[in-house]
Amino acid sequence: MKNEVSVLELKHLVVELQSVVGSRIERIYQPEPRTFVLVIRRSGEEKRLLRIDLPKYLYLTSLKEEMPAKLSGFCGYMRKYLEGTSITAIEQAGAERVVKFSLASKESAFLIYLELFGKGNLLVCEPDGTILSCLEQMVFKDRVVKPGASYQVPERAQASTIDEFRAKLESGTRENVSTTLAVDLSLGGLFANELCLLAGVEPRAKDVTPDQAEKLFVAWQNLAKRKSQPLLVVQNDQPVEVIAFPMRLYEKATLLPLKTLSEGLDRLFLAQVQQMPKPSKDKRAEKVRVVISMQEQNAAKLEANADEAQKKGEFMYENYQQIKAILDELQVQMKHHSLQEMQERLKGHRLVREIDPKEGKVVLEFSTMSK
Repeated sequence: MKNEVSVLELKHLVVELQSVVGSRIERIYQPEPRTFVLVIRRSGEEKRLLRIDLPKYLYLTSLKEEMPAKLSGFCGYMRKYLEGTSITAIEQAGAERVVKFSLASKESAFLIYLELFGKGNLLVCEPDGTILSCLEQMVFKDRVVKPGASYQVPERAQASTIDEFRAKLESGTRENVSTTLAVDLSLGGLFANELCLLAGVEPRAKDVTPDQAEKLFVAWQNLAKRKSQPLLVVQNDQPVEVIAFPMRLYEKATLLPLKTLSEGLDRLFLAQVQQMPKPSKDKRAEKVRVVISMQEQNAAKLEANADEAQKKGEFMYENYQQIKAILDELQVQMKHHSLQEMQERLKGHRLVREIDPKEGKVVLEFSTMSK
């Protein structure tokens, strides 16, 4: 479950999450583009955090991370309409990895659909399934996901009999048996490899015999009936995987019992956060010092510019009569001559250094800036 959730694992997660039915949604956050955190509370209980990482996970977390101050438009929409509603039901919708939340308040009712496959998606719908808003609009050959459309739960043909299971394997276009089981039957890579191990089938084989197909089917039926017994797989003192029950793949691994799959997923995520490099206090202090230094440099530049401007102003005031006389002379000349002509006529003038006809600019030059 580290990289994806299978149909079977989602079944166990949904059973666990029945504990939040009856909770009120108090706040909704979106710390990452495809991550949502719902602050929920049941009457008489402490707040809990329900984390949705699309398209991978859905679990209760203990991590209280820093949330962005700026809201996306979609998160703002969810806050406006869903905060204050109560979760009345949580169920797995169809044979795909879709979870449906039923929400209600005194004034309104909504459905939330979480698609935990492909890129993942989150949709807010009317009770009749009409899409009100969604994280991402999509158009497929058999369904449309956008506001105004009726949400169609994506269906995948189930293999409930040996003939259907065998047909799935035979019609699969994947590169090997393991991938066909993982993708076409939505078992996920972990359970696909477990089935191959239990049935004695080479995971990389292109085809299987009828006998092997039957063994795979029996192994799948047995796994589907297993009761939840969550375990954390540990390697080098670090959590590396969460499994719903003991598996042959990890019979020699270090396993720690868990109360819930959510607890295991939370420990996996917390381990990832702890491994991420964090800026030290010294680095943060250095960043502050750099900002202060830049501000001091800007202040010094402004002060220098102000001083220079003051000197220029004082100089112009002291030489006002002389400058005015030149400007008056130029205005008279401009009535009878173009700037191009004046440029030639005033060559060698003791104060007029340059006339720029294109910009209409006259440059005066004095021998000193002070008396």
